[in-house]
Amino acid sequence: MENQIGMYAEDLTEEECRAWFNEAKKQGTVPNRQVIRVQAINHTMKKIVMMFDQPIYREWDCLYIDESTFYYNVGEGVVASIATN
Repeated sequence: MENQIGMYAEDLTEEECRAWFNEAKKQGTVPNRQVIRVQAINHTMKKIVMMFDQPIYREWDCLYIDESTFYYNVGEGVVASIATN
């Protein structure tokens, strides 16, 4: 992403965050993964945050991970996962 200056999570290194994010991006584009599961954020999920410097510094909660499941932040304390049909 343009103007990204970092990525972090409480229990993960930036490299691990980037690897998880790249894996989640790949899974989100697979055509047979269409079932959306929506749920509230809970304490077992690790949050990955991306940091940007353009147009002004901001942080974006982009992804949550619970073991090997990816959850995409949809706002208001709710996340969605993409599952195989």
